[in-house]
Parts: sequence; C-alpha cells; structure tokens
Amino acid sequence: MKSYFYFIMISIGFLSCIETHAQVPTPKSGRIIRHDNFPSNYVNPRHVDVWLPDNFESLKAAGQRFNVIYMHDGQMLFDATTTWNKQEWMVDDVLSKLTSENKIESSTILCFVIS
Repeated sequence: MKSYFYFIMISIGFLSCIETHAQVPTPKSGRIIRHDNFPSNYVNPRHVDVWLPDNFESLKAAGQRFNVIYMHDGQMLFDATTTWNKQEWMVDDVLSKLTSENKIESSTILCFVIS
C-alpha cells in the first residue's frame, strides 16, 4: 500500500512538471506566441497560446483588425511531436487553406488555452 502511495505521488509530480513546462508547438505555417501563466479570476493561471498567420505583421502594419477564434485544451491543435499520442488536429493547415481559398478572411488569428 505504501509503495502504491509513493507511485501516485511521483506520477502526480511528474505530470505537473510536464503541464507547467509544456513545449510551445511548432506549426507548419504561421507562428505561436505563448503568454505564460495567464491570470484569471475564475481558474488557476495557465498558458495561453496565440497562433498568428504568416502575414500577421504586414496586416498589423496596415492597421488591419483581426478576427479571433478561441479554442480550449489546445495541446493537440498544431504539432504532433508535442502530443502524448503523436496526433494533431492540423488547425494551422486548415486555417491557412481556408484563407487561401478565400473562405475566411486572412486576418483571422487563433487563441487557445493550454489547460
């Protein structure tokens, strides 16, 4: 029983370290900016990552306003190399394709939360 307790405690400690130091995903297009330990009045601080399209800087310089898509539990959106099951939703690919096909505006950015 005692060894079971120690196993649980070590596992919790290990998982909390992974959560705290989660690797920033590397998207195939655009870039991700991480806001570490973003504060909230309702939940514990957590990382908030923002995906910006390739043309973000030029649009921003031109005074463009941006549409934002919010997604939660963003651990599997972009980079299969950082996920536990080596799978991803390919959100950057989909947003880039929709933009190139003029199905969404090129000024769309994505904000997601690492929970």
